[in-house]
Amino acid sequence: AANAQLLLVAGHDSTVNTITNSVMTLLRNPGSWDLLRDNPELIPRTIEEVQRLQSAVQFFPSRWATADIEIAGTLIPAGSAVFLVYAAANRDPRRFPNPDRFDPMREDNEHFGFGSGIHICFGGPLARLEVNLALEVFLRRVRKPKLVVDPPPYRQNQVFRGPRHLWVEFAEIVDWHGMSSRCAAIRTPDEGFRSIDDVQHEKEQVLIDLALSTVKNDGADVVILAGAPLAGLANTIRDRVPVPLVDGIQAAVTM
Repeated sequence: AANAQLLLVAGHDSTVNTITNSVMTLLRNPGSWDLLRDNPELIPRTIEEVQRLQSAVQFFPSRWATADIEIAGTLIPAGSAVFLVYAAANRDPRRFPNPDRFDPMREDNEHFGFGSGIHICFGGPLARLEVNLALEVFLRRVRKPKLVVDPPPYRQNQVFRGPRHLWVEFAEIVDWHGMSSRCAAIRTPDEGFRSIDDVQHEKEQVLIDLALSTVKNDGADVVILAGAPLAGLANTIRDRVPVPLVDGIQAAVTM
């Protein structure tokens, strides 16, 4: 059970955070987005910089001193718990020039995003590959993306750092063959994305009217239903809307 839990958390949660942090950081820096889109060979270097700047794992609370040790004039007795704050080390101005600035071209970027030494993350190479593939596809297929809410809401977790969700608007998604489809997400009249609380009591007809209005006003070829309550109604109303309906989770996975 312990190994299964570790596999789920270490193999999924931190990777999801890194993908989200990467997209968010790039969209906050449009010049970097254009740079990577035109030069995908720079993606691996960018991932390292995101890991330094937006550490998916902030610290690790399972280290103990095996002997008395003195650091900077402070004695740490043997047996004491030691919290190694990776995020602070990754922004140490003595190690990284302009540590709070995102620089995908940063040289000598030996950060602690995956730990270090004998405790370095065993799944680091796999995580790098997963994030690289996700960014490569996102950069190639998504046109004119922009953050809807910045900063996004973050999960309440001391160890792992990442948004609960990241709303991104975009003009279109280019498919694998270079074709493009105009997509639209169902939104409230004030143009803000609907939350679960906003839609949980609405009836099917309201959602159908919104979908039809989105198709008519936005000229969309695809309608993405954002949020669990919306996605759950996709099968119910699919034959009553003239364009494909895609739930948000499926869109994220197949993008």
